[in-house]
Amino acid sequence: LGDRHITVGGELGLNPLEIKPTPEHVRKTRGDDASVLKERRTRVMSFFRNYFFHRDVALGSRRPTLERAIETAYERFGITGAVETHTNESPTVRDVLDILEEMSDSPAEFVVRVDAEAETIHEDAVWLLGQLRPFAEGGQLENLGRASEFDIRDEKVLYLDLAQQGGSIGGQTSLLMELLISLVYERAKETDKEVVFVIDEARYLMKDSATLEYLETIFRHHRHHDLSIQLITQTVDEFLGHDIAKMILD
Repeated sequence: LGDRHITVGGELGLNPLEIKPTPEHVRKTRGDDASVLKERRTRVMSFFRNYFFHRDVALGSRRPTLERAIETAYERFGITGAVETHTNESPTVRDVLDILEEMSDSPAEFVVRVDAEAETIHEDAVWLLGQLRPFAEGGQLENLGRASEFDIRDEKVLYLDLAQQGGSIGGQTSLLMELLISLVYERAKETDKEVVFVIDEARYLMKDSATLEYLETIFRHHRHHDLSIQLITQTVDEFLGHDIAKMILD
C-alpha cells in the first residue's frame, strides 16, 4: 500500500513537545479564548506523568518545577499563544534538561516570589535531571529526547510496528504507544479527511491498565473527528479483563 513503516522503539526521533500550526478550519470550531499552546503543554505533562507512572516513581510536589521548565522551553523558542508562532522550531526534552540544569545551578533566577523557593527549585531540578536521564544522548529513550524525524501529516498509510518489542506491552512500550496514538488522534482532529486507525493484536493493549485509561478517553471522543478505530484480536473475552476494556467494547 506504499506505507511508511515506523518501528516502535526504533531509532527515529519522536519529539513529545512538538507543536504544529492548527488548521484554520479547526480554529474556527473553537472559542476565541481557546489556547492551543496550553493544550499542548497539558499533553506534554500527561506524557511525563505516564513516564513516571511506568517507572513506578512519584512526581509529586516536583511537578511545578517540571512545568516551569517546559513553559520556559517554549518561551525560549519564541512559541506563545499566538498561532503564527507555532511554525517555529519546537523545543525537545533535551532542551528541558538544559533548563533544569540551569535551575540546579542558578535557582534564584527562577524564583517567583520569595527567596526561599530557590532551595526547593534546586533540589527538584537535580532530582528531575536524574529521573529524566534516559532521554539524554545515549539513554534508553534518546530518540524521544530529540526532534521528530517523521511527520504523519505527510503519510497516506502509516504502519506502526511493535515487532521489536516482541509483542509485549507495558513500561517503555506503553509510553511509546500512548505517544503514537496521541499523534494519530491529533492528526484526525486536524484533517478534513476520514481516518481509519487499525490496531492488530489488540489483546496486548487490553492487558495494560494505564494504556486502557488513555484509550478509553479517545474512544469517547473519536467519532466527533471522523476517526474510525478498529481493534483486531482473537476473542471477545480479551475485552473483559479490565472494567475499562469493557467500556471500550461498549
